[in-house]
Amino acid sequence: MIRFDDFLQSGEFGPIRFDASQEDIRGILGPPDDIGNPEAIHWPTELWFYGGSFLQVFFETKQVIGVGLYFRYPTQLPQALDMDHIPFSKESNRAEIGLYLSERKIHHRLGGWSGESIIIADATEIVLDVDGDRLDRILAFR
Repeated sequence: MIRFDDFLQSGEFGPIRFDASQEDIRGILGPPDDIGNPEAIHWPTELWFYGGSFLQVFFETKQVIGVGLYFRYPTQLPQALDMDHIPFSKESNRAEIGLYLSERKIHHRLGGWSGESIIIADATEIVLDVDGDRLDRILAFR
């Protein structure tokens, strides 16, 4: 079982490992629900969507370089990923997220390019919406 807190602190999302190949991911999760248009998306080279776009896997030269959970879509993970409860939703706000992290003694700081993100152990970035209050996505990159 994938523990949500472990993902936050390590950036590792269960069997989805950095540098895994596209074939490795296809073997774990099956074919993606959709694939980002490499001609329209110049970086990363390719983007695979799972669970109605909630889970997104980023590839460069056909190897995993990142993973994202996008809370603007319904919270839905592929069945192959057995994760304990995801405690956040698109309604989660900065204060709730901060309290959750503090109660679990998960070290975090404000950061990101806009200063409107919460950085955890330099492993994951919790990105808030344009108003800087509601959860938008959680990203982990190599």
